Amino acid sequence: MVFTSLFDLGTAGEVFLYHAGRRLGEALVEMGEVGGADIEEVLEALIRVLTKLRLGKFTLLKTENDTATLQVHECYFCSGLPVVQRRVCFYEGGMLSGALTKALEAEFEVKETKCNCMGDKVCEYEVRRI
Repeated sequence: MVFTSLFDLGTAGEVFLYHAGRRLGEALVEMGEVGGADIEEVLEALIRVLTKLRLGKFTLLKTENDTATLQVHECYFCSGLPVVQRRVCFYEGGMLSGALTKALEAEFEVKETKCNCMGDKVCEYEVRRI
């Protein structure tokens, strides 16, 4: 309820959620929970942590050079919310970006391309180094 009430703030709420997620991703790297030498290793380590925390069922669909595609079934943030015709998983996008940026010392853009709240059956993210 706290998370979803932030959407009343418009883009300010989205930015807040993204930044909070980014800090968590960075902290997981700082604590030694997540790391790796490339995008695939970092994302696989992050998926193990998020799975252990029961934050959804993450699948790394593909990695190629400095890009990746991930899917989340049973997303802890939006699974069960009504269809509102907008993507809402800014926290997860920030988390992915923060972990990759901290671990690989390069900036990453994360774009949610599918979301339960858009009527999709999964959440999906496209990740690329910028």
